[in-house]
Amino acid sequence: MTMRALHHPDFGHSDPEAEVRLEEGTAAKGLSSILAAAILFAHLGSGLGPVVPVISLCASLAIFVLMRNRADGRLLPFGWMLALPAFALASAMWSRMPLVTLYYAAQLAITVLGALAIWLACDTRGFIRQLFVASLAICLVSLGTGQTGPSMTGPVLVGITGSKNAMAAAGQCVLFCGLALALDAKQPLFWRILGGLALPLGGWIVAITQAATIKILTLAAPLLGIAIVLLHYCPAKIRPFFAAALLLTVVAGGSIAGKVAERAEDVTLRTFNKDKGLTGRTYLWTVARQKIAERPLQGYGYKAFWMSESADSIGLLRSQRISDPRTFSLHQTYLEAWLDLGILGVTIAAAMLAAGLIGALYRAVRFCEVPDVFLGVSVTSLVVRSFGETFFQPFYAYGTIVVVMIAYALFGNGEADRPVAAATARWHRARSFKT
Repeated sequence: MTMRALHHPDFGHSDPEAEVRLEEGTAAKGLSSILAAAILFAHLGSGLGPVVPVISLCASLAIFVLMRNRADGRLLPFGWMLALPAFALASAMWSRMPLVTLYYAAQLAITVLGALAIWLACDTRGFIRQLFVASLAICLVSLGTGQTGPSMTGPVLVGITGSKNAMAAAGQCVLFCGLALALDAKQPLFWRILGGLALPLGGWIVAITQAATIKILTLAAPLLGIAIVLLHYCPAKIRPFFAAALLLTVVAGGSIAGKVAERAEDVTLRTFNKDKGLTGRTYLWTVARQKIAERPLQGYGYKAFWMSESADSIGLLRSQRISDPRTFSLHQTYLEAWLDLGILGVTIAAAMLAAGLIGALYRAVRFCEVPDVFLGVSVTSLVVRSFGETFFQPFYAYGTIVVVMIAYALFGNGEADRPVAAATARWHRARSFKT
């Protein structure tokens, strides 16, 4: 014990305030993690209906309250990611159905705020655990309900997700997160074992749900992970060329995966004597491009075109056997953003995804820890998937997850551990003066 410690004012007694701050910080972090998992569960289980926005909004507000002392300075960088919902709200000014646009744009804003709350609640390792728990629960509950939905080859499991693609996404999350947990030596042993045990379930869900693109991306994920590790350890002189080749491969992967999935779809349709017109995406995309050409700059307003009950929208929906326009999407992030929000809206959406992809791959190559590699592989898969799904929809799991991952890629962890770590350090310093 040093003389400085003997003369320190805290010598001989603990700091009650430090202990209280430590306990409060730990409790707030734990509760915020549970609430973040609840948001992910609600968005993955879109078939839950009206409770989804209630859970999302209430849990998000609770996290902001719990983390209010830690949010200073950390929400500001995230602010630009609110540009898309803000622009969606602004599109009510030129929308053909302004009230409809405001209604759905407000839901999109709540969705993005939910993603912000998840990012604020924990670090990347914590997020992996939350996503794993939420997706595992979705898979187990869906298996319990046994609810099926239509596909090209007949009924497939959809559970409480509402669609086969969402069900496949939940299985893929179980598979990716389970693998990340099992391989990460810094995760608690319980989570590593549980992640390993859940791998067969995630793989089986992906296999049975007839989502061709998700199957392709799942098979390609290990190759991308290996490429990231090799890039991390390759000589610095050739790393820029290797990185450029990897990025080019990722960009080309979207088109290649789409063509392979379309080819697989053709084979499946011929095998089961189905009409390709039943899928209809190619036709819808052609019509969407025609409508975009009519209003390329400002678009029609967020969600306004399909809700307008015009002759064009009704005819298109009926051609796809869709009775409720609320359940419809173009299954293409960029076309739908352009149709709704014009050239500026699609630019914002594309910039978000491009920045997230570059940031995630940069972190993965630079640090090469399991959570960083998980982030790089996952964001890459989601960017490729954006050419076959519409991400930026209210309470849509893909959109929520990709926004959270973009935040981690660009701004690092939510820094939730730092205040707790600081309180822990003060508490240990105070305790050390007693010995």
